[in-house]
Formats: sequence, C-alpha cells, structure tokens
Amino acid sequence: SDDLRFAVERYSRYISLIGRLSVKSLSENSNISPNELLLDCSEIDFKQVNPYPRMGENEAYQLTINSTGSYLRSSSLTGFIRGLSTFVQLIQYDSETGR
Repeated sequence: SDDLRFAVERYSRYISLIGRLSVKSLSENSNISPNELLLDCSEIDFKQVNPYPRMGENEAYQLTINSTGSYLRSSSLTGFIRGLSTFVQLIQYDSETGR
C-alpha cells in the first residue's frame, strides 16, 4: 500500500541518517547483515489496510535485534509503524567509533 511504502521510506531515511543502517523488505533479499533491518510485511492484508488506527485493531509487532541483524514483523500497518518507531528510538550513533 502507499501508506506502508511512505512510512517505510520516511523511517528508512531517518534510520540511514542516524544509524548508518540500511532497510530492506523481505522480498528484496533474504540474507541480512548486522547493519540491516529486515521488514516482513507478508502477513498484512493489503486489501484491508487502513491508514488510520482503528478501535480493536491489532497493533502488535515483533522486533528482534541480534548479532545477525534486526527483524520487524507485523500483521497491520499500525503495528508496523509502531515497530519502526520503537526501532528508531533504539538507535544511537557514536561519533567517536563511527557506529
């Protein structure tokens, strides 16, 4: 959906700027490096994506960060945006080490 694409592009630019990380969707590449965030939106029903949160909507997301990379999965647009927001809050750039 355009709303999901817009959110991913916006957060991708921000993540790239502050964390020197890249963002990929699951369909682009199944191999991931420690400096990439892999987005899995395969559970989202794009026919029913609503750009605004709704009462009772499942906003859950699964964010996994480990030595092999970072993974975000959700079954709703709202959950995805919540997960991207959480991921951004975890990024800290250390100007001394360049990481």
